[in-house]
Amino acid sequence: MSYSRFPVIAVCTAALMLAFSSTGFITGASAAKSSAADASSTSTRKADGKATAAADRKVIVYYFHGDARCTNCINFEKYSVELMKTTFADAIKNGSIEWRVVNTDQRGNEHFMQDYQLFTKSLVLVETKAGKQVGFKNLTGIWQTVGDKGKFQDYVRGEIQAYQAGR
Repeated sequence: MSYSRFPVIAVCTAALMLAFSSTGFITGASAAKSSAADASSTSTRKADGKATAAADRKVIVYYFHGDARCTNCINFEKYSVELMKTTFADAIKNGSIEWRVVNTDQRGNEHFMQDYQLFTKSLVLVETKAGKQVGFKNLTGIWQTVGDKGKFQDYVRGEIQAYQAGR
């Protein structure tokens, strides 16, 4: 192993360890917010009686990064952009999904670290209704797909589709 790569490997390893130990807490917090939001949400009914999601419901897909970016972090963004342009192009066009890239090291963006319990680069799904956030989910599983574009995109696609469906 080359010592010049040691700091990068050490940082990535530490981030993964923190991700795995924090997943339960993050998932629990997200689920609690989502459950509370579901309890207070309303739906509209079509003439045929089927419940439909309110037209003002939106899922925002955030990719958060800092100034320092490793190859994996750059690939996470690249793979996400590709997925959004192919799989979710229609949803982006009709406004039911929005894609945003945010540098948390830039002034004014620091609050996202606390808002979404971020500790490293992350993809976060945020549900909004009537312009207000009602839930979010930090996709910490992206770190388990490092180096495998197919697994990354399958994981993210599945999470976004489940979130769109309200699961």
